[in-house]
Amino acid sequence: VYGPILNRGNAAVSLESVSSPIAETARIRIIQDGRTEWPQSIEFAPDKPLALAPWRQHIWLNDLDRPLKAGDSFDLTLDFG
Repeated sequence: VYGPILNRGNAAVSLESVSSPIAETARIRIIQDGRTEWPQSIEFAPDKPLALAPWRQHIWLNDLDRPLKAGDSFDLTLDFG
């Protein structure tokens, strides 16, 4: 899952978990130096957008209940701490 997220608060927040009814599991993923890593969280500074993208942090969905294509919609729950 890719796209921009903007923290409009006054303090940093962390995305700590992700879930979706269309996937068995959803996790935060990043590929650095050719290695896949699964960080526990992503920090979002206040008033500074961060784009989830293939070359940086993004959300990885496993075991989908249906095939997806670009532009499809589905529910996604982001839990911030």
